[in-house]
Amino acid sequence: MAILHDVSQGTKYLKDGEEKTRWQRLGVAFEKEGKITSVKLEALPIPNKEGEIWLNIFPKKDEVPF
Repeated sequence: MAILHDVSQGTKYLKDGEEKTRWQRLGVAFEKEGKITSVKLEALPIPNKEGEIWLNIFPKKDEVPF
């Protein structure tokens, strides 16, 4: 069975003069045999000012119902 990870994109912003990062979950990554084997994006990432798209993979958080 695959281990799931969150795929997220960070966006920098200023709050009270301090730089912070807001993380937007964009999809899920699947790990099998210790390797990320595939990624499913559920939203499109937005390029930064340089036209680059950076995504981060984090351990999957439990889903919280609204």
